[in-house]
Amino acid sequence: FTVRCTLKKMQQATKRRCLFGSLCKSNAVLEPPKVAMVGSHTLTVCSVSKLSATLRNGECIYSTHFAVGGSTWYLKFCPRWLQSGILWLVFASKGDEMTPTTAEFSFEFEGLVNLESQKTRHTFDRDNDDFYYHLKYTGTWPTQDDRLVVRCCLVVVTREEVRTTIPTCSTESVLTPLLSAMHR
Repeated sequence: FTVRCTLKKMQQATKRRCLFGSLCKSNAVLEPPKVAMVGSHTLTVCSVSKLSATLRNGECIYSTHFAVGGSTWYLKFCPRWLQSGILWLVFASKGDEMTPTTAEFSFEFEGLVNLESQKTRHTFDRDNDDFYYHLKYTGTWPTQDDRLVVRCCLVVVTREEVRTTIPTCSTESVLTPLLSAMHR
């Protein structure tokens, strides 16, 4: 089988307004901005019927690893899983060093009209490191040319650590002496 990988990264930062409006001297960032990483990975199997004949029930093929959003991923395809196929998106981890990662993803199938994947949001962690999509078909593979071309579109959303500034308001100079006088 042939594997192609294309990656595209995108960042988005958001700021929130100060709660006290015009009384604040600085526009503080109250919530760290989210950084979204976007990528796609394409897995192509030239002959699903030959692959099915070669593999036993439950055996799978694996794509090369690819990186999106600072995390490593791969696709896993089993053509013979309970009389149909199953496709996994797997979050590759290094032993116990697995930070929970939330991703939104979908699978696009070239030439398969009745097999569609909706966008799914899933949090991957040590105990939950994969997500499967059941390819429901019976008998022969449902394309005329016997090929599987699947593209996994993936968006990984993480929080970027940013120093948060505390707003200094002009009312502080008025209230501070009054509050200090009350506690004397």
